[in-house]
Amino acid sequence: MKQEHETGRAVAWAARINASAAEALAARACVRQLEGQVVAARLRADRLAERLARIENYARRALPRTRDESARIALGDIAITAGERDAPAAVR
Repeated sequence: MKQEHETGRAVAWAARINASAAEALAARACVRQLEGQVVAARLRADRLAERLARIENYARRALPRTRDESARIALGDIAITAGERDAPAAVR
């Protein structure tokens, strides 16, 4: 009777260990997926920052040639934003 009890406990512990191993494997897969999503988000953010810097640079260069006052205000706002955030590509 005692041996059956010990065998049952061993089987229960083995099942717990197997379940824990499966959960750990699933967690590692989720972490890999999240890491991939973070890398993709960083790449998108970098591309957007480069695009914004190009827009700010264009606005800064176009400002002196613009005659329309409302356009000058809009271009000035864009150029000032570049200076405020110290965008290296736009503040040159």
